[in-house]
Amino acid sequence: MKHLHKLRRHWFALAFVALAATGATATTAFAGSTMGHGHGHGKWQFDPAKADKHVSMIVAHVLENGTLEQKARLGEIARSCLKDVQAIQQQLREGHEKMAKMLLEPTIDRASLEVVRSRQVQTMDQMSRRVLQSAMDAADILTVEQREMFNHGLHMMATSHMHGH
Repeated sequence: MKHLHKLRRHWFALAFVALAATGATATTAFAGSTMGHGHGHGKWQFDPAKADKHVSMIVAHVLENGTLEQKARLGEIARSCLKDVQAIQQQLREGHEKMAKMLLEPTIDRASLEVVRSRQVQTMDQMSRRVLQSAMDAADILTVEQREMFNHGLHMMATSHMHGH
């Protein structure tokens, strides 16, 4: 029972780590000019070749002992997730920009801002569900031991990306 609780906790963590890793993957696969809001993130332009290379590197790093079939399937899962998450991130950026513009209007329309905020929350939920779906799909093809290694590897990579290393 203790092992099951530990495994469940790892997979909940994996869902969040996968989201962070997917975000980090997407972030490293984008480049462009500044958006003008002071963060210097730039106007995102997706580079499929960089994203594909990054996914391959992550899979190779966190699943060193996997079979070729497992690595191929895991790469497919990650690439599909990345593609879907990219579209969702675009929706989030558009919502963020819309709210920023609305907050600069002479009169603040609180009801409209609440509608946009609510849509943003729904969109974030959609992203979370998509990433968890990928984590569950990955779990189906990995052994328990590989899941633990995969979870640890993703955690280390996501932590590294979050701290800029």
